[in-house]
Amino acid sequence: MRSLTRLRGLHHFPPKQYASNFTDYDGNPYTTIDIGNQRWIVENLRVVHYSDGTPIVNITDPDLWKADTIGAYCWYENDARDKEIYGALYNWYAVDHASILVYFKRGSVQEIGWRMPTVADMITLYTLLGGLEITGGKLKEIGLGHWITPNIGATDEYHWRGLGAGNRFIDIEEGDAFSNRGIYADFWLADEGGLGGFCFYLDNESAFLNPSSFPKYCGQNVRCIKDI
Repeated sequence: MRSLTRLRGLHHFPPKQYASNFTDYDGNPYTTIDIGNQRWIVENLRVVHYSDGTPIVNITDPDLWKADTIGAYCWYENDARDKEIYGALYNWYAVDHASILVYFKRGSVQEIGWRMPTVADMITLYTLLGGLEITGGKLKEIGLGHWITPNIGATDEYHWRGLGAGNRFIDIEEGDAFSNRGIYADFWLADEGGLGGFCFYLDNESAFLNPSSFPKYCGQNVRCIKDI
């Protein structure tokens, strides 16, 4: 699946950021940003426990990664040194895990309402920002710090700071393939369908927000959302 029904919006919503002691289950800090009635975390999720404290399995072996149907995460090229910048790559089974992937607290108090984004949320987002053709650019970090040239259309005017974190895709012929660092930013959605799980991605050669779907074993980033 490479596209969804296109909707357009004409409104501009000034960004509002919040970064007051907001952390995930493991204590990793995040900033949040408001766009219309959506509140997003700005950084890619990097938690390694579900909301009930159950550890998410870290799978480095490519065969075990592709065979997993329980839920797993990894770091790009199995190297955790860049996790603060790029976050973790999760398979879709972790997104859909019964113990729930999403948990945030502000100070010592859990902040309820956070969840995985859906296809409907994505449609709302690109409608608010003016259509698929330009929304990706409005979500991408500007410059070439985390993108390969040319990074077309990047304005990051809402401070969503989409980074070219790359992905993990197990190819039958090539084996374990961490790829596309600086080229693609892939984000899971909660909905099942298409090739397995729905997602959207940003890329360095366009300003598009690209709806798509990929097999559930693929490793992609996660951004969480809350209705406000």
